[in-house]
Amino acid sequence: MNMGISATGRPTVQGKQAKIVSPTQERAILGYLETTRYPHRDRVMFLLVRHEGVLFSARKSQDCR
Repeated sequence: MNMGISATGRPTVQGKQAKIVSPTQERAILGYLETTRYPHRDRVMFLLVRHEGVLFSARKSQDCR
């Protein structure tokens, strides 16, 4: 079974749908990440994962046409 990591840091099983993060939740996550030991690294990782999700959903919607 393939495992991944969700935006909350919890393991997820690939093949399950990811939850949508609202703008309010995103601000809360970014605020929390400022309190971690490596805030810059954590912020970059979160934003990269979010960006990949946006690109993936855009590609997926184009494939469905």
